[in-house]
Amino acid sequence: FSRFALAFDDPALNDSRWGLGVNVSRGLANFTTWTQTTDQARVSVRRFLDRSRRWLLSVNGSIRQVLIDDPRFDAPVDALDDQGWTTINGMGVTIRRSRRTEAFPFLDGHTTRLSADVFGGIFQGQVDIVKLFLEHSSGTRTFRQGRDAWQRARTTVAVGWAEPYGDSDRVPIFERYFLGGRNLRGFEFREVGPKSNGNASGGTLLMRWSTQYTFPVTSREESGFGLDFNIWLDQGTVLEDARDLDWDLWRISAGFGIGVGFGGGAQPPLIIDFGWPIRSVDSDKTQVVSIAFERNF
Repeated sequence: FSRFALAFDDPALNDSRWGLGVNVSRGLANFTTWTQTTDQARVSVRRFLDRSRRWLLSVNGSIRQVLIDDPRFDAPVDALDDQGWTTINGMGVTIRRSRRTEAFPFLDGHTTRLSADVFGGIFQGQVDIVKLFLEHSSGTRTFRQGRDAWQRARTTVAVGWAEPYGDSDRVPIFERYFLGGRNLRGFEFREVGPKSNGNASGGTLLMRWSTQYTFPVTSREESGFGLDFNIWLDQGTVLEDARDLDWDLWRISAGFGIGVGFGGGAQPPLIIDFGWPIRSVDSDKTQVVSIAFERNF
């Protein structure tokens, strides 16, 4: 994946509660069985709804063109059907509530985000779909091990849903949800869920729940070098249709990880996770090791 963007963003226009963002970007993706190019222009207007700036309302409009190119004979059927350029125009609304402890912004607090997007219809374009996404992340300090070292717990829950309407009879593959990799450790990237021609084709309903507990070995705030040990449990499913929801398709994986951090506490650490599926289906592809630079609650 590569993404190139030219963007302007002012989170507080004239020191007010209003914010404005403008973004023009090109994304390039080289999947196993096809390539994808996404050109997008997006404008976002935001406003904090309270003086403490915990509630944020965003309204955005976007124009996109997506190219599915060079699909192999064994690419998912939807990738073969969606090849060529597709124009997607739409508007979305997002409301977010966030609370973080200033001294420990990544250790204690929560963020809840609900977004609704409508593409096509009165906005024209070639795709008519509706998408809803709800995500809640929380982090909690539990036991103090030193002046700046805390044991901590993290939970993330997410639900995504997409549905065609109007002239569209299905959700194109580039608007579907995928699981596997960092969002469901123990499984290969995007390799959980529906398959077509033996390759992942994504789904219109996503549900996932991740819990993690961290034990600090050394404190980055005290020594400039941090070492954490994590244990975690990931679970979730992605389905072609919401009516297919079944416990037999629910995946669960567990494992442990090591986080290595340098410099200030805001710098993302290097995380190496080892995971094993506890519950899976025969078509899933598993992966023991995953590596990332990331910072979450």
